[in-house]
Amino acid sequence: MIADGEHVRVPEQRVLPSVTPPWGLRGVPMRGRAAALPRDGSVTVLHGIGGVGKTRLALEIAALAEDAGVAVWWVQAGDRAAFEDGMRAVGYAAGASREDFAVANPADVVWRALHRLTWRWLLVVDNADDPAVAAGQGRGWMRVPRAPGAVVITSRDGRAEAWADWITCRPVEPLDAQAAAEVLLGLAAEAGSAAEARRLGERLSGIPLLLHLAGSALRQAGEVPARWAPPGALRTFDGYRAAVEAAAGVDGLYERIWEISLDQLDRAALSHGRELLLVICCFADAPLPYEEVLDPAALGVTAAELVRTLRGLEELGLVSLGPGELTVHPAVRTAARAHPELAPGLAAALLIAAAGRIGPGVAGVRAWARLGEHAAEVLGRVPGAGTAVLAEGAARLAGNGLHGQALVLYDALPGAGQDPGTRRARAGVLHEMGRHEEALAEFDAMLAGGHRGDLVAIRHGRAQVLREIGRHEEALAEFDAVVAIEDQPGGAVRRARASVLRKVGRYEEALAEFDALLAVGRRDTVLAIRHERARVLRAMRRHDEALAELDAVLSARRALHDERDYDVLNDRHQRARVLRELGRHGEALAEFDAVLAIERDLRGEQHDKVLAGRHQRARVLREMGRHDEALAEFDTLLAIERGLHDEQHNYVLSARHERAQVLRELGRHGEALPEFDALLAVERALHGEQHTYVLNTRHERARALVAVGRVAEALAEFEAVAEGRRVLHGAGHPRTRESIAAAESIRG
Repeated sequence: MIADGEHVRVPEQRVLPSVTPPWGLRGVPMRGRAAALPRDGSVTVLHGIGGVGKTRLALEIAALAEDAGVAVWWVQAGDRAAFEDGMRAVGYAAGASREDFAVANPADVVWRALHRLTWRWLLVVDNADDPAVAAGQGRGWMRVPRAPGAVVITSRDGRAEAWADWITCRPVEPLDAQAAAEVLLGLAAEAGSAAEARRLGERLSGIPLLLHLAGSALRQAGEVPARWAPPGALRTFDGYRAAVEAAAGVDGLYERIWEISLDQLDRAALSHGRELLLVICCFADAPLPYEEVLDPAALGVTAAELVRTLRGLEELGLVSLGPGELTVHPAVRTAARAHPELAPGLAAALLIAAAGRIGPGVAGVRAWARLGEHAAEVLGRVPGAGTAVLAEGAARLAGNGLHGQALVLYDALPGAGQDPGTRRARAGVLHEMGRHEEALAEFDAMLAGGHRGDLVAIRHGRAQVLREIGRHEEALAEFDAVVAIEDQPGGAVRRARASVLRKVGRYEEALAEFDALLAVGRRDTVLAIRHERARVLRAMRRHDEALAELDAVLSARRALHDERDYDVLNDRHQRARVLRELGRHGEALAEFDAVLAIERDLRGEQHDKVLAGRHQRARVLREMGRHDEALAEFDTLLAIERGLHDEQHNYVLSARHERAQVLRELGRHGEALPEFDALLAVERALHGEQHTYVLNTRHERARALVAVGRVAEALAEFEAVAEGRRVLHGAGHPRTRESIAAAESIRG
């Protein structure tokens, strides 16, 4: 629950995918389209056939937005991993931290950050041809944006049933004959009359990509004097129309124009153009860092010839060159991949060589981020090629937080399903991505498969997933098993096990474990262990000791960091909680206020840490008897949480629980009891009967029953809760004793 205010410290994010729009694709003026800024709070899908200009229209909308001072982010959705990494990058750009992603659902984190923004923003999701990748439902990646934000999606799929009912689908139609003629004349004005351009535009179905390829080819042919032109060269609109006349349908047009383009390369004396294009089209549908991948020596050309050939391909409209990057339209790539001379072997050799040139450090990770999709696409298709390269790239990307890209490489590894180390690493990536059920299923499958050599690592990974999803008893059993097999007194396993012991209420064991860890702990973990130890002492109601420990930790932290440091703030938050439980409410309130002032400045009003601090502050107000203020604060918190989460989210349930307690203490029992009843219905459905949240709510509900004179019901409830807490926590647990004492007070 939010009342815990528990957060995990993680290192800063070092490498992020770019979410800058591909402005280089705006080189050719857009014709026959009307771009307009989307309405704030809207999601619009621009849909149409390949090559019709969806991305170009979205780019023009993005340019209009940027000119109007709107922040613009661009995410590719060609595959799930690229999309999820891109959305994480948007989250960081909108103000989320890696700490946020470590403790919450990634989609929740991104949208919470976007909804905190007070300035206008536009998110473009390009190439979402599989709506399941981008759309999601409810708590998926795509949600209704709040003003002042908007989302534009491009997709070939415009079926209404493929998208949520709050998404507007807008078709992008081919250009009409007049606009198509204008495109052709703008590229090759000397190739014929307006009427001839119009006829060719109609034959090319008004598809902008085909118009661009045809016009570029005619422009280049026209630069050669007619007397010098090779036999059969296409130089006019009518000649080009005759060459494609027999093509059947749009797919046939693409295939015919592809062949014409290859012939044009040969006639233009770009002798290496055909081979180079057939290599380039082996790579993924993503910007290719061609300066890193294309090696003149490996391609059998000089550097000057390679540069000239690339420029020739760009002049023909077959590729687009940007600073250090090259892009190919998906429709062109699709046509090329049907060609018998496609060269995946050469593409694989180029990638393996490029990977071998990648150095250490952040620069190396950035290089892997640029190459990752291409490595998965090419090396995954060539049996036996580059297995070690894929594994290295996946490990480096995963180690630097680019889990989606790492997963693509792991999935592309030949025989990945048979190698225990790779499977374990892949499961770890799924865990880091918040795909806990998939990670758990992978660990379970490995255990069932008898991977004995990796048993400790597999069970440790499984325990971490179980702890993350709140299955603490199972996690503890796994940690116990790991310790029994390979006990490392000062290791991470023992520390994780101690934290789970605290969460399941086995405080004496947790304290002994943390004490043992301190005796052998590394210098860099001592303060973190002492912080955890103080939390155990607080849970045991040994508040004076907990306060002394936190004061010592805080003093040591302040010698190393300033007041805005994450750990300093976390120590102060826990210290304020101890002060509250000691009844030193004035000091606690002042401490919460001081921490909140810094957290608000660092993270904004709707950040989890700010909401946790406000929640605790409201509890102080309640305990001070300032019930009206406490109720107003919980009402505000509940409104914020409901805007961020659904009714089953722990943060919403926690705020409702505290609000019901305030209503009871105000004597508004007619409102408090229905609220407790409603809470119990949700919590029982989520957790079952024997869960600490359910038992806590039942205890507080019984107190409300006493207040309205339903004493017999209250007694039965206190007795049932006492027994449930005894089973869950033990007879000596403070909460067990609390329920026993409440029952005894009724019996007299």
